[in-house]
Amino acid sequence: MAVFGVFLWHGVAPAVIGYNLVPSERVLNGEAPYRDFLYNYTPGVLWLNAALFKLFGANLLTSRTGVLIAKAAAAVVLFLISRRFLGGWRLALPIAMTLAWVGYGDVLKVFPAQYGMAFLLASCLSMLKWRENQSRSILLSLAGASAGMVFIFKHNVGVYTIAAAALSAIDPFDVFFGTRRAVSTIRTELKKALLVFVGFAIVTGVMVAILAFQSALLPMLKHFLHHATAYGEAKGIALPHPRALVYSTIAILGAAGVGAAVKRNASARVFEAYVMLTASAFVSIVVFSHAGVLNLLSQSFAAQAYYLPIWSTAAALVISIVTVKRRGGGTDHAGRLITMAWFSLAAFLEILPRSDADHLVRVLPPSLLLLLAVMAYPRVTEAQATSPTLRTRSLLLLAASSLIIAVGIRSTWSTQLDSISRWKENTPLAFERGSGVAGQPGEAARLNAVVDYVVSNTAPGDPIFALSRKMSGVYFLAGRENTTRLLWFDSAGVTKEEREHIYQRVQNREFKLILIGGDLTEELSVMESHDEQRDTDRARNQAADVISRGYRVVFSIEGVSILAPRI
Repeated sequence: MAVFGVFLWHGVAPAVIGYNLVPSERVLNGEAPYRDFLYNYTPGVLWLNAALFKLFGANLLTSRTGVLIAKAAAAVVLFLISRRFLGGWRLALPIAMTLAWVGYGDVLKVFPAQYGMAFLLASCLSMLKWRENQSRSILLSLAGASAGMVFIFKHNVGVYTIAAAALSAIDPFDVFFGTRRAVSTIRTELKKALLVFVGFAIVTGVMVAILAFQSALLPMLKHFLHHATAYGEAKGIALPHPRALVYSTIAILGAAGVGAAVKRNASARVFEAYVMLTASAFVSIVVFSHAGVLNLLSQSFAAQAYYLPIWSTAAALVISIVTVKRRGGGTDHAGRLITMAWFSLAAFLEILPRSDADHLVRVLPPSLLLLLAVMAYPRVTEAQATSPTLRTRSLLLLAASSLIIAVGIRSTWSTQLDSISRWKENTPLAFERGSGVAGQPGEAARLNAVVDYVVSNTAPGDPIFALSRKMSGVYFLAGRENTTRLLWFDSAGVTKEEREHIYQRVQNREFKLILIGGDLTEELSVMESHDEQRDTDRARNQAADVISRGYRVVFSIEGVSILAPRI
């Protein structure tokens, strides 16, 4: 709470506000997603924020506090999971790594995934507790119910999570390596998976019932059937090219090779000193290098973070399978490890194909813990803490964690600071719904001016229209209604008919004000259409052309223009 709480008052993401908080207020006012407006996710974040607004008022600070609590809850559950793999002071390592990778820009953006992570980890914890006591079948249904909560916040991650829970319930070791008859074994495993799906069905059934009561279920199914993957495809970002990993891979393998030789030919103390010196050298390179080959190595370490979920999941699966084959049957250690691997993979799949840094940070926690679980496998009890093997393993865990923490601080915390001791300058938002929150000076100044103009020149109920994504947040910030079905003009799933309806309303001059972000001369120019141009780009150009005929600029500030109907 203390670390994430630092960001409670700093950060504004107008486009995210437009996509998640504007429709939340619409839900509060009695509208239903899919029936009254388009939305590309399941409605959990809208329902939650509508409830928060009902209780504490519709403002930015309320929604950001909800995200803060969700992130703190996820950290608590991560700690409880860590106790199944680590012990003693090592329990602090996955939490420290998570806090080092705090996030980019606005850390407490109101994204569905910010809430879903706590429930994904809760599902994982339930499956791990069930492995400790398989007579408590209720834990299987609780794992499914937690996966259902993930589904309510974001449908694709919910599917990945319920798959991870079901795979964790079906013990592959008994099916493929056990001594029981295959048919009876498979039947037993499927019964356990069925209990997981029962919990999932109960929770998602409530969502389905609410949407059906609102006559929103069929519109949602129709929307998802045609456009469920459109947003990801439109915004797909590839993983860093494998060649970005070359420098760090060579450095890590080289250090490991030398370390193996030292361990074989020298005393344990000498090996421990080598590990400490090597880790210190890597950390120093990450923190202090800013040019040349060393900076390339630092950037290569950062690129490894994108592949960390892949490496750790693969390692966990290989170790589990090898262990079971050697012992001729399932083991508790292998079962826990493979369960953690399934959930780590489920979290990671959420960002594909959107493998940008901002999304990566939010799915890393399970993979960070999984990496340590692989390195600590099998877990050694604290009673054996004096063993040289445990001391060496602990040192390796600390070395790996220190490097990951250094990369996280360099990659994320440094973007929040001007220097080691000074935060980047922030300017408070001057309007009522932004009270207590500050943003980057340029963005805050624009929002303050735009919101003030909209509030001064319109009344509640006057229709306004935001053509650009960043301006869509003004609906909420100024307390003005979005009277269209569109959250973003260019979001996935918007039909040609819906855009034509917008054009018609513009031609009829129904909107009191129209807000456009970016260079006005580019926004309002009629650009020649090319075959390779995206449909949304062509629609945007057509909208700008229609607007320019019936509206004139009445206010401009730093790339933002407000237009009113021509007299």
